[in-house]
Amino acid sequence: MRQSTFDPRALAPPENDISYVVFFWEQGEGPPGTPPSQVGYRCEEHLLEDTTFDEVEQWIGDNARGRTHELFIVFGRGAAATSHRLRGQDPTVDDEPGHRSAFVAWLPDPE
Repeated sequence: MRQSTFDPRALAPPENDISYVVFFWEQGEGPPGTPPSQVGYRCEEHLLEDTTFDEVEQWIGDNARGRTHELFIVFGRGAAATSHRLRGQDPTVDDEPGHRSAFVAWLPDPE
């Protein structure tokens, strides 16, 4: 391990380089008598830009309609973009520690 002091302001991306991704998960319906464990999920993906965290929270509340969701924050653009899950779970995978805490994010560079 290496430790050093630093100025945290140097790590913060410009505010306009922060966006949010929301995945809404909803289990489909199988033929009558099909156990839920045998029915897949569909995912609806949304990119939220030029917004604040409080606005994102409100938007999720207004649009979830009872669906499970995952919320990610995305820093940067293009190949340098990184993402981190803030909350939620993908119901299609086991959520063991370290699994899917981020997704591969590639947001085009602004024109």
